[in-house]
Amino acid sequence: MFGEGMLILIAIMALAVFTQNQSVAYAVAILLVLKLLRLNSAIEWLDEQGLKWSIIFLTAAILAPFASGKVSISEIYSNIKTPVGITALLMGCFATYLAREGVNMMDTRPDLVPALIGGTIIGVSFFQGVAVGPLVASGILAFIFSIVNRFFN
Repeated sequence: MFGEGMLILIAIMALAVFTQNQSVAYAVAILLVLKLLRLNSAIEWLDEQGLKWSIIFLTAAILAPFASGKVSISEIYSNIKTPVGITALLMGCFATYLAREGVNMMDTRPDLVPALIGGTIIGVSFFQGVAVGPLVASGILAFIFSIVNRFFN
């Protein structure tokens, strides 16, 4: 019951509380409650489906201003014509490419996940980052690996 995983979660919780990072604290609290209630199937579901569903909810939150009417078609059109709008469009394309590569890397190289999560915890806790770090970081890592492999293999 009180194995290494629980100790790691408790340490992460302490770090999250110490650095006043509510999102990490809530996430750890959910996992601790599920573990204490022995709801292993819920933890397995989170492990297998959580990323997919979190992306769905994140995307819905990002698109909510369209549904609420806060963003109009004319605003989109006028913004997309600016250098910042064009750059945002390109960065959105690049970020989704990196995210895909990140998901692939986490699937094919699960041994790197602890380091990615550790970096995310540090980034969230000490640099006020947002906890999407492992996905973005693994995408960047995959991108760097592909460049290195092209030049050195």
